[in-house]
Amino acid sequence: MRKYLVIIICVLSFFMLFSCKREKGRVKMFSVFTNNHDLRSIQKKKKLVVLFEKSKTSFFKNNGKKMGFEYELLKEFAKEIKVELVVQIITKNTVVEKELIRNHCDMVACGYTVTKKRKERIGFTMPYIKTPQVLIQRLPSKDSSVQYIKDPNELKDKAIHVRINSSYFERLQHLSNEIGEPIRIVNINRWITPEECMAQVEKGIFDYTVVDRHIAVANNYYFKKLDHSLVLGINQNIAFGIRKDAEKLKERFDQWLKNYMQHPHYKFLKNNYFSGKEISTKSFESHYKMRYGKISPYDHFFQNNAKKYNVEWELLAAIIHHESKFTPNLIGAGGAFGLMQFMPSTGRKYGVSAASTPEEQIEAGAIKLGNDWNYYSEIKDETQRIKFILAAYNGGSGKLATARKLAVQNGLDPNLWEENVELMMRGRSIGNYVKSVYSKYLYYKYLEYK
Repeated sequence: MRKYLVIIICVLSFFMLFSCKREKGRVKMFSVFTNNHDLRSIQKKKKLVVLFEKSKTSFFKNNGKKMGFEYELLKEFAKEIKVELVVQIITKNTVVEKELIRNHCDMVACGYTVTKKRKERIGFTMPYIKTPQVLIQRLPSKDSSVQYIKDPNELKDKAIHVRINSSYFERLQHLSNEIGEPIRIVNINRWITPEECMAQVEKGIFDYTVVDRHIAVANNYYFKKLDHSLVLGINQNIAFGIRKDAEKLKERFDQWLKNYMQHPHYKFLKNNYFSGKEISTKSFESHYKMRYGKISPYDHFFQNNAKKYNVEWELLAAIIHHESKFTPNLIGAGGAFGLMQFMPSTGRKYGVSAASTPEEQIEAGAIKLGNDWNYYSEIKDETQRIKFILAAYNGGSGKLATARKLAVQNGLDPNLWEENVELMMRGRSIGNYVKSVYSKYLYYKYLEYK
C-alpha cells in the first residue's frame, strides 16, 4: 500500500512540476504579446506606427505629397513627441482591432467612431471631431428610378450597402427599430472605405449608403451628383483607436490635442478638408504668408530684442498687435502711447515716451516682459505664467496680487488662471484680454515665422 502511495505521489509531483514549467512558458509567451507598448517604448523606438485607411480624411497622396486630415494631425503629434510617423494602410485582409491588440501598430486612424462594443476591446483617445451619420444618395432627377429619401421613415425595405460590423451597420439596426420597419442592410464583407461606397452610389451600383457627415463634406467637391442632407442620428465621437493599456500615450495625446485644437493650424486643417471645396495642397505656413505676408514691419525688432531679453517674440508681437495694431505714434486713453500703449509713468520707468522710435518702444516692451517673466517665476507652468503676465499687463500687478490672495481664501489655486484666479478678477475685461492676446500669441508661434 505504501509502495503504491509513493508511486502516486511521484506521478502527481511530476505533473505539477511539468504544469508549472508549462505555465511559466505560457506567461513568457503571453508577455511577448502584452509587452508595454505605451508612450515610453514608442519614444524609445522613435516611431509611431499608425494604421490608416486610404481616403481623403485619413491618408492619401496628391502628386507625391502625403495628405489626409488624420495624417496631418498625427504628423504634428509625432513632431511633439519627437518620433517618426510610420504609415500602414488598411487592406481588405486587415482585421483592424487585431492589428492594434497584437502590437502591430500603435494607433488606428480611419475615422473610427467610438461605440460601446469597440470600447470593450480597445481604448480611444479623446475625440477630434463630433459628427452625425448621413444617408448618401443620388440627387433627384427625372430619369432616376430610385426614390429620393427625405425622411428616415421612407427607408422601409430600402437596400442600403454598408460594411458589416461597422458603426453604420449598428446605426441602421437601431434606426430600423426606431421606425418600426425593416431596412434591408446589405452587408459588404470586405474592408471598403466610405469614399468607395460613395463612388458606388454615384455610379449607380449602390442605391444608398451611410457615412459620417464630415466624410461626406470632405468629398462633396469630388462627388457632385450625391446628396448627404439627410441626418440619421445624433453627433458621435470620432477618435483614434489605441490599446487599452496605453495609458501614458492616451494621457499625452489628449493633453496635446486639447491644446492643439486651440491653434489656428487645427482650424486651417478643418477648413481645408471639411469645407466642401477642393482640398488644397498648400501648407498652413504658405497659406498664411500668401495671404498676409509678414506679421508687421517690425518683425526683426521683435526677434532681436526677444533674444536679448529672453522673451518670446511671438508674445511681444501679440501684445503690440492687440494694443496698437503696430501703430507707433498712437495715443490712447489716459495718455497711453505708442506700440506697447505704455502709460506715461510706465514709459518713464523704462526710458521711453511718445516721441521714442519704434525700436526703442519694442526694446522697452521686451525688457518689461522679461522682468515680468522673472517676477512670476514661482508659477512653474509656462502656459500659466504667460497668462498671468498678460493679466498683469492689462490689469496691473496689484489687482492680480489681490485676486491671487482671494483665490487662496476661496480654496482655489493661485497659480492657475482659468477657473481659479480669473474668477477672482472683477469684470470680464481682463479675462477677455488674456484670451484674445494668448490666442494671437499661439497663432504667431505656430507659424514658426523665423
